[in-house]
Amino acid sequence: MKAVILAGGKGTRIVEESHNKPKPMIEIGGKPILWHIMKTYNHYGVKDFIICAGHKQHVIKEYFFNYQLFSSDITINTHQGITDGITFHDKNYEEWNITIANTGEDTMTGGRIKRIAKYLDKDKPFFMTYGDGVADVDISSLFAFHNSHNKIATVTGVIPTARFGALHFGENNMVEGFVEKPDNEGGYINGGYFVLSPKILDFIRDDDAIFEKEPDAVVVTVDDLIRDGFSEQPLFHTFVAERDNEIIGIALYYYRYSTWKGKTIHLEDLVVKESARGTGAGIALYSEIIKQGKKDNVRRIEWNVLDWNTNAIEFYKKSGAKILEDWYVVQMDETGIETFVKNN
Repeated sequence: MKAVILAGGKGTRIVEESHNKPKPMIEIGGKPILWHIMKTYNHYGVKDFIICAGHKQHVIKEYFFNYQLFSSDITINTHQGITDGITFHDKNYEEWNITIANTGEDTMTGGRIKRIAKYLDKDKPFFMTYGDGVADVDISSLFAFHNSHNKIATVTGVIPTARFGALHFGENNMVEGFVEKPDNEGGYINGGYFVLSPKILDFIRDDDAIFEKEPDAVVVTVDDLIRDGFSEQPLFHTFVAERDNEIIGIALYYYRYSTWKGKTIHLEDLVVKESARGTGAGIALYSEIIKQGKKDNVRRIEWNVLDWNTNAIEFYKKSGAKILEDWYVVQMDETGIETFVKNN
């Protein structure tokens, strides 16, 4: 059985380490993160790997090309040359079969999986994990669970440890004790280790597909966008960030009306290409939206943010925005609309 490892990201949040190597090649205990992940799989008998490389892919290829050389004591006979003149004395290296595929510099996670489809076994499930996460996962149990449920995808759920210690209160708010970094009460998060059926490829369209997002969420076409955004009465407006005549980010917004506040702006999307993150494009687009609100004299600008995106939440708070934690986002999709109309 094969294990696919996503190793094409740029590691923009740890650029001090990743400026000259892919994030999965950052070392822990003298070995790359990628090696530790592969050793975990190796422990459970998985020795066939497909590495989805991208950013500085040559570093990964050079490492494994020279893996046997760097892992063993050697004797070199200079008369015989490099090919025949090297004797490896120790077998301190694993017998792995490694396919390293260039899946593109800016390809999203789903797109990377789509690109290596030709290396997968057509009718067999495969493991998939991110190249920057080391975890103590029982791979055998994960695979057994997947087989017993006959589903397209199985994900490992993890309850994360809280970032800070917690206080334990008794009666009258008296502190009775401390709990050092308890398990997060927010529930399970994506642990990053998957078992996938090849059928998953049918739900991935192209390089822009993000594996973790809804595969059928996007139904709007280019013609829809042109009609709705660039007609005489557009339904939305955009700010565009460019670099070297290339669009690297957009902010899409439209106007709403509140019976409490009057005219408001709703920020629907603020997206920056992965390759352009950390360049200031995101904050520039964000600033333009706020300035537009000031120009239009609106009393409120609003948008949604996922609860797991803690970096964005902290940024918004620092910028002066409020997070309304006691409100829920309510939606009704096409199926819900049709069902409601039919029954009412």
